[in-house]
Amino acid sequence: MPVIVDTSVWVQHFRVGVPELVALTVAGDVVSHSVVVGELAVGGLRNRPKAMAELRALILVPESSSDDALDFLEQHRLYNIGLSWGDVQILAAAVLNAIPIWSLDARLAQQAAAFNLAWTP
Repeated sequence: MPVIVDTSVWVQHFRVGVPELVALTVAGDVVSHSVVVGELAVGGLRNRPKAMAELRALILVPESSSDDALDFLEQHRLYNIGLSWGDVQILAAAVLNAIPIWSLDARLAQQAAAFNLAWTP
């Protein structure tokens, strides 16, 4: 089953390693979102060429348009609760595609759970 792995999990993996992420990746169950790849790309990645090649090789979930993500934000009242615009885009894509999100970010994980799309190892 595919899982959208949030930036927070990747950051933890690049810092200290996350064996569950490795297992998911080997199983072919990791998918991503362009926001996650972009957030990681602007950071200081060790072994940057290898990390970027691996991130760019991941399957990207179909994304909502900006207008659809704004409608999703309003419809579900996701404003003023500590989510970033990137979080909303990831959450909208997860709901659109019925794919769970694995996040170490408490606010995003809480909202994913509200949609029954939170994933934990």
